[in-house]
Amino acid sequence: MPETDPYDIDAIERLAVVCVQQGKLDEAAKLLREVLDKKPDSPLSHFDLANLLYALGRTEEAKAHYEAAISLKPDYADAHYNLGVVSEALSQPTIAMVHYERALALKDDNARAHSNVGNILHAFGRFTEATAHYERALLIEPESAEVLSNLGSTLNELGRHQEAKARLEQALARKPYLAEAHSNLALVLQTIGDHEQAIIHYKTALDLKPNWPEVHNNLGHSFQALDRWEEAIAQFQRALALRADYAEAHVNLGRAQKASGRIAEARQCFETAIALSPKRGSFYLHLTECKTFGPDDPHLRAMEKLLTEGTSLSLDERVHLHFALGSALADLAQHDLSFEHFRAGNALQRQRIVYEEAKIMLRIDRIRTVFTPELMRARARLGDPSTVPVFIVGMPRSGSTLVEQILASHPNVFGAGELTYFPQVVESVRRADGAPLDYPEGVHELPGAILRGIG
Repeated sequence: MPETDPYDIDAIERLAVVCVQQGKLDEAAKLLREVLDKKPDSPLSHFDLANLLYALGRTEEAKAHYEAAISLKPDYADAHYNLGVVSEALSQPTIAMVHYERALALKDDNARAHSNVGNILHAFGRFTEATAHYERALLIEPESAEVLSNLGSTLNELGRHQEAKARLEQALARKPYLAEAHSNLALVLQTIGDHEQAIIHYKTALDLKPNWPEVHNNLGHSFQALDRWEEAIAQFQRALALRADYAEAHVNLGRAQKASGRIAEARQCFETAIALSPKRGSFYLHLTECKTFGPDDPHLRAMEKLLTEGTSLSLDERVHLHFALGSALADLAQHDLSFEHFRAGNALQRQRIVYEEAKIMLRIDRIRTVFTPELMRARARLGDPSTVPVFIVGMPRSGSTLVEQILASHPNVFGAGELTYFPQVVESVRRADGAPLDYPEGVHELPGAILRGIG
């Protein structure tokens, strides 16, 4: 057979384009394979075929052709980007990251590549680096609701809750039906203790995307925080109906069952969670609250064995495991050993607590200096006029909780517990130049409108 000339190859390529336009992807892929038989060193043909194979769900084959395109043309930015996409689809995030970064080194204005790198860094817990990539993506595509949503989620992880909330509200202003943005905003609201608003956004996310186990689980958390136990239980059960191996949902259901007095059901939930995820010290700690341990208890032996592998556990999990062992050993009247575990758990817990007494005392002195009787008289009646909230103040262990419980026994009084709204609102206040409020000294400069807003 005579060799096909370039004109014939061009005709085949044009026919492949027509097949793609008509939705005949299999036929287009077959034609591009014919082209590659005649022209195997064409990076563009490998790239085009890879795109078709990925669209057909043949991801491994697509990956091979993107790699072939790159081997023929190492500076092929689009091929590196697409190879990153298929590597992510194949659950190979580290490989994906290499190709996204190579694509960006060749062509830095790829907003999707920056966004995808941000997503991978977020999944790896590298939130500061993720933030930089999301912000770079927004410089290129400032209207992207998806990037704004992901940036908001990452800022929340960094503890920058008010910035996170603002970004997520921007995302929803651009795309009101973005379920992920509603879910991420709900998580921020949940984090800062605004569970009523969190519930609204979780419900909206579920209206848009009903079969989402993580959101059902998170919605249950907010119901739990408001002591709406039956609603919480329903959400955790829904999460488990959608994903039976969801260990955290089993634990949350167990906590809600325990709070509702259903101890046997709670114990079963915790045991199921441990079976699914046997290296979580917090799960064992929950279990100790629902059972009395005997000397041959398999969960006791599992905890002891797990502690010997402690280097693989996070600090949180080691703290929980020591406390769980302390409780279990107390059941066995092994009080000396029990005390040692409680002591070890508390020592680890202390490592996580940043407390500088001199700094705290200085802050108290500054507050005392600023909030004089003269200031209080001058600013009287500038806050919110409502008489509804009753503030109970007192030193720790002085009986403030008891006073709250007595008042809350009245049918017209709700005991809200120790809320964190006030410090969160103060942290969100900005001066006229946009800088954070210098607290407490900056209180002097606050106009009445801001004081009413804080109220």
